Amino acid sequence: MANEENRIKNSNLLMLYSETVLWGVIRGVLSLPFEHPFDRIKTTMQLYPNKRSKEVISEIKCLYNPNGSHQGIKGLGYGIRGFYSGAIPNTIRAASKNAYRWPLQFALPNFYSNLFGDEIERNYPGLKKLVTGLTIASLEAFIISPLERVKVWFMSVEKSKATFKNFMAQPHLFSEYYRGIWAVLPKQIISWTTYSYSDYKLREYAHTLTNKKQLGFLDLLLVSIGVALINTAAVMPFDAVKTRAQAANAIRVNNFGEVLKLICNIHKEAGIRGFYAGTRWKLVQYFINSCFTVTAMDYFENRFKEHVRLDSPPVNPALAQAGIFANRKVTEKIIEETSPETSVTSGNKKGIQ
Repeated sequence: MANEENRIKNSNLLMLYSETVLWGVIRGVLSLPFEHPFDRIKTTMQLYPNKRSKEVISEIKCLYNPNGSHQGIKGLGYGIRGFYSGAIPNTIRAASKNAYRWPLQFALPNFYSNLFGDEIERNYPGLKKLVTGLTIASLEAFIISPLERVKVWFMSVEKSKATFKNFMAQPHLFSEYYRGIWAVLPKQIISWTTYSYSDYKLREYAHTLTNKKQLGFLDLLLVSIGVALINTAAVMPFDAVKTRAQAANAIRVNNFGEVLKLICNIHKEAGIRGFYAGTRWKLVQYFINSCFTVTAMDYFENRFKEHVRLDSPPVNPALAQAGIFANRKVTEKIIEETSPETSVTSGNKKGIQ
């Protein structure tokens, strides 16, 4: 009987992982046609940080003009095709990273919560989110770096050379795929840790403010906008350095010392503005991303939490009320079921784990 129950639990968990992976891939593919043009503009502005907003608008118009050009900027003035330069590697990147990112993003917090124990979980409830972000960032930097490199290469290379054949013909191809990895790694770490923790804190605040156990689409969208502002402000300087390191004509960056030299070059060229070039386009891209993901991410996160709750062993309600058990999720659920006067409070806590 026990073996059959374990088999069913494992089967349900595998199905949950499969659904999460599938939706992550679908989301990555569906949103890219809307996101990529803004990514294209952001990347161009990072390569040419002295361009102003009016010039950016002119560049957008030129992108739809097959015979147009804009001050000699490579990749612009080639019609709609130029607007989607690097779209193929970018689509593969988005689909592949969502395939592993979503399951890890929902499963790792529960894993670290159990690993840290009740005392750490109670005193530092956001720590699991920070460690989750650090774990995914360290893994992801080496997975997506080659695809990021190809995407930026297509966006920065001359039109006549923008083919996969020319990219593959470069000497030392493996090192070309990982060009800029020393700039990618800190960017991913900052991106994931700020995203994970700000998302956790803003969701917590939203649950408290609205007194809702389940946030609606508008609530989640407002939370995602707040996360976008915080995350973009923290990440854009690192993203600008990463883009410069991965461009077609970039100087090879082999260590963190050379990353620092690249930072100095950007500052010398455009000052602080050089690190935030393309920020508004990044925010638009982030908003489009959120429209495709906020409700789905909340749904799967709750599914993973429910699986953890059902997988936990039965607990004596009296002992749970006394706060003896290490698994805080189980304790709060039992208190909620046995103490009607605390159901709203415990429900809110459950919503923000």
